[in-house]
Amino acid sequence: MLHHPFQKLQPETFLLLLRWSRVFFWVVLALFSAVRFLSMPRRNLSPDVILAMLPGQEGALGFWAGFDYLFMAAYTLFFTVCCVWAAGRFKTGSLWYSLGIVLAWLSLVQLALDMSENYCMWQFALGRGNDTLKSWFLFLETAKQPIFAGSALYMLAVSVLVWTKVLK
Repeated sequence: MLHHPFQKLQPETFLLLLRWSRVFFWVVLALFSAVRFLSMPRRNLSPDVILAMLPGQEGALGFWAGFDYLFMAAYTLFFTVCCVWAAGRFKTGSLWYSLGIVLAWLSLVQLALDMSENYCMWQFALGRGNDTLKSWFLFLETAKQPIFAGSALYMLAVSVLVWTKVLK
């Protein structure tokens, strides 16, 4: 049997964590989106352009890195808690239960990938960037996307099944 990250919590404590992780995530996401919309250029930028813009902009990068770490904490907590909640709708040991628990743990891997990506950005900002670091940055940026998409789709599918009363 797979154990999830919140195995030791009492059910009431877990439900409280579930509720507040949602609030924390949506508040941080709203703030992140508002600040980003108000401060970023109005065009899509490729990773090459973003990496080229970094030297000399350490102050702006420091603000965004700090905000990004807050966002990372919010989405990791949200995804982990919601995947555990969704897995709890299925019989322990079933394929769908196991998938939810694995996705909950992978959310923590996603956090490590995202933090490593930020480290690469800092190296470019400090003038220590090279082609290898750029390749590593692009790999990290790409590697976290399937975990994010898988967790989001799993949570959404289970939420719809609960909402339509197919699952309890």
